[in-house]
Amino acid sequence: MKSSDFFQVDAAKYRKIIAFKSWDGVISAGLFLRLFSLPVKFKKIIHFSRESIIIGVLFYIDADILGSLIIDRFDCKKPVIANIRLGNLIICEERYPSLTELISDVFNLEIDDELLNLVNKIEKSELDNKARKMLYSRIAYLDVFPYNEMALAISGNNSQVVWDWIEEKAESQRIAELLEKKEKILENSTEIFDGVRVMTFSVDDTLEVGAIELIIRELIGKEKLSFFVALKDERVKGFYVISKKLDLIKLMKNLMNLGFVCGGRSNFGRCKAAEETLLKDFNEKILTAIMASYRKL
Repeated sequence: MKSSDFFQVDAAKYRKIIAFKSWDGVISAGLFLRLFSLPVKFKKIIHFSRESIIIGVLFYIDADILGSLIIDRFDCKKPVIANIRLGNLIICEERYPSLTELISDVFNLEIDDELLNLVNKIEKSELDNKARKMLYSRIAYLDVFPYNEMALAISGNNSQVVWDWIEEKAESQRIAELLEKKEKILENSTEIFDGVRVMTFSVDDTLEVGAIELIIRELIGKEKLSFFVALKDERVKGFYVISKKLDLIKLMKNLMNLGFVCGGRSNFGRCKAAEETLLKDFNEKILTAIMASYRKL
């Protein structure tokens, strides 16, 4: 019996699909809609869920997840939530380059070969011209990107909708503006400690938000320790953190003692401010957490 046959038996127990906000998440959700006729939500991180199909979404460290099917390809042996296996069904395979390929293979679902190839290149950060166009066509339009429409197109084997979007958006002036924002953020980064960089962006500027995603995709696995801080009126609303070798789970747990709510993966974290923190106080807080987490960087 194939995996897809097994999960079809239990289809009635799931109430919604929650997929990661990326091209990989969109196409993965679209494939799953061929098996389950369910509402779809796209998120980056969640705190609570019941009876959901969760595809590649990050969890807060204190998240409460139950009765769900969790599909991922990171931290399979050491998940962020220690007891996540209790009461949930988990498919986690690190050997796949993308969630799209994992789901296509495990559930025996066909996907346009060229589309799969581009998604794999994006997820591996091996961008050729076509993969770059696909990536930029979403990131430059975060405020209007039609996640659900794209997923429905994939579920109906209508990948032309995806190709049309990419071709329409990929050569726009907005992408040039996105890349300008990216370069400016990198130029204004500051090193607050040996190998520890901080970059800031405005939560109200969708192109800056997109630029940060591009920067993280380029730097993840390369930076010693870097923070990407979301600001609103000089107040810290939250931040991302990446590291090429440090286990960030320990750092995020210490940050939770300093007024942040954190989650993510061993090499990528996301935190939101649970209490008001001014930018001028932020560096002191993260240095305190770093010192409490690691003997050396």
